[in-house]
Amino acid sequence: SIQKVLALAPLLFLFSFFQVFIHLLLIFLVGKSKLFRFSTKEILLASNAAIGGPTTAAAMCVAKQWRSYFIPSILSGILGYSIATFISIFMGIGVLKPLAMR
Repeated sequence: SIQKVLALAPLLFLFSFFQVFIHLLLIFLVGKSKLFRFSTKEILLASNAAIGGPTTAAAMCVAKQWRSYFIPSILSGILGYSIATFISIFMGIGVLKPLAMR
């Protein structure tokens, strides 16, 4: 629960809050720029898919009755998972493996 996190680890809650806030701020600045011009609905779904993954983005589509965005939200979340998986593998090989050899 949020109350337990605030009581046991307030700095962790603050860090997580700022991390999500900065993410949302940046995604709104880029998404609303003259280059992309995404709608607020699309930006919120992209942010949700990036932070929570495809399941939370799909749940948001169902809750808000945005049926036309259901499949794209799932696909963008899965694409994010697959990209992040390979980035983390290469970071593990490139960063953590040399640290372990010391």
